[in-house]
Amino acid sequence: MTSKHKGFNSLNFTYFQINNYASFTKTPFSKFKCKIYVLKSDRTINKTHKSLNKDFCGKEMVINRLRNLKPFDLTYTSSIFAALIWYQSIPTFMQNLFPSLTWSKKGKEKTVYLTFDDGPHPQITNWVMDCLEQNGLKGTFFCVGDNARRYPETLQSIKSRGHVLGNHTMHHIKGWNHTNEDYLADVEKCAEFVDSKLFRPPYGRIKPSQVRALKNDYQIVMWSLLSCDFDKNLDQASAIDGLKRRTKNGSIVVFHDSEKAEKNLKHLLPQYIEFLNQEGYLCKTL
Repeated sequence: MTSKHKGFNSLNFTYFQINNYASFTKTPFSKFKCKIYVLKSDRTINKTHKSLNKDFCGKEMVINRLRNLKPFDLTYTSSIFAALIWYQSIPTFMQNLFPSLTWSKKGKEKTVYLTFDDGPHPQITNWVMDCLEQNGLKGTFFCVGDNARRYPETLQSIKSRGHVLGNHTMHHIKGWNHTNEDYLADVEKCAEFVDSKLFRPPYGRIKPSQVRALKNDYQIVMWSLLSCDFDKNLDQASAIDGLKRRTKNGSIVVFHDSEKAEKNLKHLLPQYIEFLNQEGYLCKTL
């Protein structure tokens, strides 16, 4: 069972119902007057997916994500974010809930920021840089510290070729699953290899208390558009179509320079760059 809020028709955004609506009305989300749905069965999930085909990354990912949603209550606000984080375009209302995070960055001219997570990788990262530089572009690379340790030559190449580095934790860990002390230690361990004041939390999963602890030392960068290149079941045609339709001035776009994403990355990135050039977008680093 799904319901589209009339204020978000242009986003084709779908909400998930909670079991305890009274709890929901006591949360900050209630001011948006949107209904949240927990889907009860595989039949409902599959039926729902048909209407979301162009907006989510892939069928299996959607189904698995929705199956794992728990009834929403005051102690499980992350249920909503877990669902939203896989949406290709993060809704504006969600961005407004977390204003201390950087979701987009508008320029005076039409500008897009291409970012790449989970490297460096000696072959894939170099392919990305070649692809960018053939078009006169630069990117921002959020590097996993352990990969930076393993591939220092590639890390140095990112810097020497004029691209920008960002911290993506040492071991690509989820903030929700770790204490603040352990999470912050992993960020700082990464900083021993990746010298940057930019930070992106892996999976976008970070606790408010971790944001507060990091925001004075780092610009915490999220995204407004997700390529979904990591999804092995990705419908590539739908993915590139979604990126093109949702790109606007200030978009921060995520790709992944990783083995998991390589096939989709090499299909999507050249097409997306061609689109940006045709539409007159500038591409800048963060």
